[in-house]
Amino acid sequence: MKPPKLLKFAITGLAFAVTLAGCGSSGNNLGGSGGSSSGSGGSGSGGTSAGGGTTGSGGSAGGGTTGSGGSASGGTTGSGGSSNGGTTGSGGSASGGTTGSGGSSSGGASGHGGGSPSGGNGGSATGGNGGGGRGGSGGAGGSSGAAGGSSGAFILTSPDQADGAKFGMMFTCAAMNGTFGSGVNPELDWSAVPASTASFAITFIDTALGETSPMGQHWAMWDVPAAARTFPKGTTMLTGDLAGAKQTNKYLAPCPSGNDTYELTIYALPTATLTVSGAEGSGVSNSAGVAKVLAALKTVTPLGTAKLHGTSGPMGK
Repeated sequence: MKPPKLLKFAITGLAFAVTLAGCGSSGNNLGGSGGSSSGSGGSGSGGTSAGGGTTGSGGSAGGGTTGSGGSASGGTTGSGGSSNGGTTGSGGSASGGTTGSGGSSSGGASGHGGGSPSGGNGGSATGGNGGGGRGGSGGAGGSSGAAGGSSGAFILTSPDQADGAKFGMMFTCAAMNGTFGSGVNPELDWSAVPASTASFAITFIDTALGETSPMGQHWAMWDVPAAARTFPKGTTMLTGDLAGAKQTNKYLAPCPSGNDTYELTIYALPTATLTVSGAEGSGVSNSAGVAKVLAALKTVTPLGTAKLHGTSGPMGK
């Protein structure tokens, strides 16, 4: 028995529908196109170079732009070259000298940023050393004192009497056949006077008898002005450069009973006057005033002394 046409039509339609459903499932099995791949990130550019000179500034590194889908790490900041400026050298100091100027320092070279993330290292600069200062010129010498200064030794000389020699007869009592009190003084000259000398004093002693013996104390003069430089031969009056000076008695020449030695001493004093009283006289014999002058001289510190020596035989011969 043949199926009715309506049933055939239904079976045919069902088969057609199944076929259509199979076609849709096959389309789903085809590989779909995936999402577009993210672009790779741009590489970070290296740091810019650090400026040279004084401390180099580090170069900044621009970060890479992030690509869609990709990660881009920015370049590490480049470290600029550090440069230490040179220490200025101090010039050597000298008394009276000019201080030397220190050397200038050159800055370090700038560091170059590398292509790699790390920046280049800057070059270090070494400072220059300062030149040594010149030695100062010697200071000017001090000015002389009231009596005029001298670098030589204070000395006492005479054109009439060599040091240590025998006195000539006119300078002893032999000038009048041994008469006590006769004879004149030899010329006395002094030089190389110590600086700041304000006055002089002169003594004449028979050293064979000693300065403590009244007979050994022949003569003394003090408060001699600082400008004086000579005691003229045969002086009896204190005039000229000697004005204002004082003496114990007139100069008493040698007149020993035996062979005696004598000493003339000049003192450069820091004061214009010597503190002594009751010592002046005008006689021609030994004076007690000499002992007073010697005692006064022991109370001060002389700036210098100089001596001249001589000898004499019996009665000045």
